[in-house]
Amino acid sequence: MAVKASNILPADAYNKVRRDALAAKVYAQAKSSEMLANFSANETLALLETMKFYRDQIDTASAVPGIVAYAQAQEDDPAYDIVAEYLALKVSIQAVIDDILATFPSATFHSFSGEDQSFQEFTPAQTTTLRGLLDTVVSLVT
Repeated sequence: MAVKASNILPADAYNKVRRDALAAKVYAQAKSSEMLANFSANETLALLETMKFYRDQIDTASAVPGIVAYAQAQEDDPAYDIVAEYLALKVSIQAVIDDILATFPSATFHSFSGEDQSFQEFTPAQTTTLRGLLDTVVSLVT
């Protein structure tokens, strides 16, 4: 007989989704603060990839069967719908991703001069909307 380890337990998924949500919040706070000064295109690309990672991680963990009942028991709140809460967080993370893709075209991100490469910098005025979207991500995690 083999050890059955192929299913993710609701407890593991709940802990993971909470850690990922908190990490996304801390990351979004840091990047929003950094955007009060010029923010490089390289950092913008890193933000894009990191937000895609958190979106996917939260999506996977929140889909684990039994996570809603487990979260309600852990939080002692029968009305707590973790899937709905994480769906709102996922939507806000997706808004960050969509804004980067729409506002900062990749063709403007860098230039080459021989072997040297320079990254464009975006001013605080250019990142105002993006900062607001990051602040929304932050506000959805308590």
